[in-house]
Amino acid sequence: MSSTNWKSLIRALATSTALVTPAFPLAAVEPQNPLEAMPPALRMPQADEVTARLVWQAVANQFPEVVNGPERDGTFIIAIALRPDGTVVRSGLRYAASAAEVNSDQQALHVLLPSGGMSTPLGFGPQARGTVVLAGRTLKARTAIAYTIMPANWEEARDVALIRRAVIEKHVDLFLPMSADHINQLTVSMNENGGIAHERVEMLAVEHHENMSRVVGGCQIPEIAGAFTALHLDANAAAAGFADLGLELDHVGLMGMLQLTLPGSGRSPAPLPTVGADGISRGAMMVFDPPVLQVCYAWPRRPGEPVGGTVLAQDSLPRNDASSSNAEYEIGRLAERYFPPDGPRGGNWMLLTFNGKVVRTGNVELGKDERLTQTYVERLIPGIKIAGSSGMEYFSAPKRPGDSYGPQIHVDVYFLSKDSPLPPPEDMPAVADQPRRDSSKEEP
Repeated sequence: MSSTNWKSLIRALATSTALVTPAFPLAAVEPQNPLEAMPPALRMPQADEVTARLVWQAVANQFPEVVNGPERDGTFIIAIALRPDGTVVRSGLRYAASAAEVNSDQQALHVLLPSGGMSTPLGFGPQARGTVVLAGRTLKARTAIAYTIMPANWEEARDVALIRRAVIEKHVDLFLPMSADHINQLTVSMNENGGIAHERVEMLAVEHHENMSRVVGGCQIPEIAGAFTALHLDANAAAAGFADLGLELDHVGLMGMLQLTLPGSGRSPAPLPTVGADGISRGAMMVFDPPVLQVCYAWPRRPGEPVGGTVLAQDSLPRNDASSSNAEYEIGRLAERYFPPDGPRGGNWMLLTFNGKVVRTGNVELGKDERLTQTYVERLIPGIKIAGSSGMEYFSAPKRPGDSYGPQIHVDVYFLSKDSPLPPPEDMPAVADQPRRDSSKEEP
């Protein structure tokens, strides 16, 4: 896979792995063991027992009514940020008496949580009333938690939320849609009060490769687990980029880079696509093209800090289970094997068993704004049951500096449910019998 780049586009039936784990939408009926019904490649890592206990203990200490007191029919909405030792740095709770209040309450609480931490789902969606979360203690209402565990050396005074707020308050005019041929980069030096001391604006070109856009140039400060921190082979060279902002080299502290999105904008209304009897979805997808601004920042250096500041201690955070990402990597290798770069760009599909063995692959010609759905595969192979799906794309990396990326190949991957019958061993029906041209084959 060294010559290609893969990205997973869709994770049906999977919970979120965002840095701040949202606990919505709420399901009308919560299955008893929903993870067991998911194919392994679609399962997102869950918090380990130690992390879950740490979070629930912090919640019980901050909000005892969650596990003590009378039972209630509504939903507790909780946001909490803590350090690896369980120390709470921010928290908030709201009680939603009706389902209509859940989303607004949750969005309001999300702004409490700082960036730069980690979280994995505590469970599949909100926890039901009566769920045992600590020894001898049960939830007194349905409970949805968004949490993040911050590195041990995280500081409120250096949180990127301060930079985000200062930039948005002052420079809404600099945000441009990512679909444009350029975006703005704002380079700022911050003061100790969380305000902008000095700034510089420049334009950066944007290269568009079908469904992927790439900013060319700009500050080269890497992203680390959602926190943009100064991990450099040469911190002095990076710090020199702030010299024209009045920061001498030995005065440059923690550096970072953020790509900010303007809240509440960028979603273009469009009619919802419809799925025909043949299982083909037709209609333009809703376009999400939010205005963005790339920000490079530096804080003043503190006494005793190295040039470039002290980075967040990511090694103090709990480790995620890597089995899901490993399974996704293997799926990517299979997709590349069956659909090489010189093949069709779209209409490619694979059918896998619950545990990831390829049992069918195929290609169907699609028109503009047409996409495959699981209904297509279920109609093509009657009797099977689909548990979930994943969309993947890859493109060949340039072979030499200056060369362009290869064409982008899209593959829809469908997983059989655990109790689904396998497709029959005989060959697929002839092309003439198909509602669309579809060549299929079994894995040897």
